[in-house]
Amino acid sequence: MSTATLPDARLRWGAAFEALDRLMRDKDDTVAVFDIMRALDGRAPERGARRLLRERGQAWIDREPAPLAPWLAEAARRSWPEGSVGAAYRDFVERTGLTAEGLVEVSLVGEVQAEDARETPAAQFGCRIRDTHDLWHVMSGYGTDGTGESCVVAFSYAQLGGLGWALIALGTALEAALARRFDVVRAVWEGWRLGRRAHWLPAEPTAALMMEPLEQVRLRMRIGTPRAYLSIQPSRR
Repeated sequence: MSTATLPDARLRWGAAFEALDRLMRDKDDTVAVFDIMRALDGRAPERGARRLLRERGQAWIDREPAPLAPWLAEAARRSWPEGSVGAAYRDFVERTGLTAEGLVEVSLVGEVQAEDARETPAAQFGCRIRDTHDLWHVMSGYGTDGTGESCVVAFSYAQLGGLGWALIALGTALEAALARRFDVVRAVWEGWRLGRRAHWLPAEPTAALMMEPLEQVRLRMRIGTPRAYLSIQPSRR
């Protein structure tokens, strides 16, 4: 990988905290989430790309659907075996109206990365993580409410190590603690612990995964039940 095409790995804390402030004011500001990630990604995507290459090899990576977002959009319209990951993902998209392609559109707001930098393994790994975000919701059992999103962020930090995930998780946990919502704090902490315990999700083959029974995948991948999150009344999440 040529250093001339590497994304800027400097950490921009000022930009990250400005975006975090926007996110705390408006939990639906997904653009702020991507601004935080761009500011604090550092070398995390590069490390993730190297790990994927080490665990799966280039031939496996080349066989994976790329880009994933259009493939997932088509997958959300397909018939899948009852109880499978694919069926659960299709139901998730129909229920929430959220799509991988929608995340792509939001992620491009304010994106200034050079065209050649987008073709690096690190950038491609980052796209893989972005596009499978909702699939991680399905596999982890977290909803798209504010608490569920915070838990998935904490789960993602444990899996991926990027400081952007950590800042969002800590910010939401601190806000909950100040509001004496310690049930939310426990749920976010549990999300991190479950992410640490689970096998590494980025190395899962997407097409084959969609065919597997969801509960079987959770057992195989050691994705525990988010008990603290599920103990919170849905109206209070």
